[in-house]
Order: sequence, then C-alpha cells, then structure tokens
Amino acid sequence: MKRFTYALLALLLVGCSSKQKYKIVHPTQENLSLGSKGYEIKASKSDLDKNESDSDTLISVHRKMHKISSIGTSNSSQNEIFGHIEDTFIDSLHRVYLLDSRKQLIEVFSQKGEYITSLGEKGKGPGEFEYAHSITNYKDRYLLISNGYRIEIYDISSKKIKFLKTLHLKIWAHSLCIYRNKLFIHNNRLWDKSDNFAKKVKNDENIPMIQAYNFPSMKPAFSFGRSYRSNNPSVVDRMTSGNLSCNRATSTIIFIFNNLPIIQGYSAKNGKLRWQSRIDNLNFPDFIEKNENGKTTLTYQIPESHIMDQFSIPISFRNTYNIIQVHRSIIPTPSREGKSITLTFLLNTSNGKGNYISKEIPNISSLRDHLVATISSNFVVSNLYKLGS
Repeated sequence: MKRFTYALLALLLVGCSSKQKYKIVHPTQENLSLGSKGYEIKASKSDLDKNESDSDTLISVHRKMHKISSIGTSNSSQNEIFGHIEDTFIDSLHRVYLLDSRKQLIEVFSQKGEYITSLGEKGKGPGEFEYAHSITNYKDRYLLISNGYRIEIYDISSKKIKFLKTLHLKIWAHSLCIYRNKLFIHNNRLWDKSDNFAKKVKNDENIPMIQAYNFPSMKPAFSFGRSYRSNNPSVVDRMTSGNLSCNRATSTIIFIFNNLPIIQGYSAKNGKLRWQSRIDNLNFPDFIEKNENGKTTLTYQIPESHIMDQFSIPISFRNTYNIIQVHRSIIPTPSREGKSITLTFLLNTSNGKGNYISKEIPNISSLRDHLVATISSNFVVSNLYKLGS
C-alpha cells in the first residue's frame, strides 16, 4: 500500500509523437475489458448471514485479539524505525517479517517484538532490494520477495535465515502468491524487457496481467487476467495496478485493483475467471490524460468528496474466506478534520459474495495460528496480537 499524496500528481510521458489534442478521464467503461458487472458488495452496513455461528465470524475473532507487542515507533531504537511497512509475513517459527518499502529491507522480529535480524538492504546485488513490494512463501521453507525484474529467495526453514538465490525475470514482479507448485506474479508494468507492449497495443491484443510459473523450475505455465485497455503505457500501468492472494481451500487466485472497486477470482488451475465482485461507495482518484502541442500528461486528481480509498493486500481467513480491507483517508477541509479508518469486508472466495463487517478492526496484514500482525494507518508501526479463547 502506498501513501497518498493529496495534491495533483503530474507525470510527463516521454516519447509521445502525437500532435492530436485530446482529453480522456480514466477509468472509462469501454476500456475496462472486465465483462459482466458481477456481484455487488454493499459498503454501507453489515449484512452477515444470520444463521452463521458468531464464533466463525471475523467480528468474533476481533473480540479475541489481545495485543502482545508493538514494533516500530517514531522515537525508538534504529532497528525499530520504519519508513513505510508495505507487507508482512509470519513464519512457522512465529517470526514476524516486516517489509519496509522506503528503506528497502526486511526486518525480522519475535512475536514479543524483539529484533532478530535484517534481510537485504538497498542495492542491486544478490539479496539486495530496489523495488521490494510483496512477500510470499513456499512450503514454509523459502521466502520470496518481489523486486522489480527479480525475485529474491531466502531459506527460512531453520533458526538461521540464509539468502539462497536471485531469480531473474522478463516481467516486472509487483505482487506474488503461491498455490501448491505454482508461483503467480502480477506484472505491474505490462511491457516486458523486450518492450512488446507497443506491438500488442498496435495489434489490439489483450495484455495478460498475471503470469503463472511452475515452481521452483520457473517454467512458464499460463497467463491470464485482462488488463485495462489503453495505448498509453502509463495509463495501463496505473489502472491495472493491484495485488494478488492465493486461497488454497478454493483453489482461487484473488486479484484486487488498486484504483478500481473491483475484486476478481480466477482458477489456480487454468487462470479462468470464476467470479467478479464490486464494492459500492468507494472513492478512487481519476487519472486525466491530456495531449496538447504534442505533449502528453497524466494527472492524478483526488475525488470531490476529499476521501481517498486504497485496498490492502487480501488475507486468507478460515479456509474459504478472504479478509478484504480498505484504508480510507479522510482529507482535512476547513469544515472537517482529517482522519484514517479501515473498512473490513469478508469475501467468500468460492463465489465472490461478501459482506461489510466493521470499521473497528485494525488493518490486518498477516494471520498465522494464534498470531495476528497489523499495520498502523501511517504505516510505521506493526502491532502483534494473540488470539485468545
């Protein structure tokens, strides 16, 4: 998750030769390429099945969360200061991994909040990070970290964590998840190292946004997921940005768009779209594409409501379900104070149906056995909780 910059963000696109004057406000319905509308999840009130046992609901789990430690403060020791906690992971030994995308390293702590070690640092060498964003694991043995055109792999199967190797890719790895022996990579930049983007756009081809590989051989298996359509690479990049989650119980790959209120479920076996859901009443920015005097610009404009929503990385929960959370930033105005809240939804990954749960549950980033890791609204603190009876 990235911080919001509450101003107009202008990006100059290099190499545009068109002199035709135009203006496009993205997203457009005709460019979405998303097919049917799908199931609509209401974001206004809780609508849980009344027959569902309270012990199985996320509300019940939240009530049982007891805080055991807090990692990262603005005035603590050097090893506990974070720039931006992007992702977290809890391993089988209950060590907590916090990926700091600003400092480009991963720091490891015990469940008591005690510092253990650091993985990598900012750099271009083996085991170092330039674009670290997402963490996943393979059979509780290997930790995989997306790093641009690379994936860094660490052996976490013993008390001593060791760097194993670097995988070099032809696509940009933004978000990762693993299902059985398949590694799924969301390609945030939809042109590869051979720059095939322009050719595909010219031929009006749909660009798959997710690539499946056999792991650990890394032999390509299949590609899937329809990208946003545009002949502007920066527009496709921003409108197709998002995060993956693998649900093992339903063999489903969940994809959430960062800048659209859309959640999709794909078959982990062949990439076929199983369902599509939308959450109503969310607030995402418009991207305004203009071309004047042969110069193309892309501007980022906050909603008129002065409320900005951003999806967190989806988390598997109780077999068939995924926790879907929305980080809502209410921008201060002369008549209103600014604040941040987290909207929590529960999604059935077998059919895409879901419900709004609460705005009281913190931003959950990892669940493992009796442990829960959360990220604060300013992304500099991770609180650890133990689930009680």
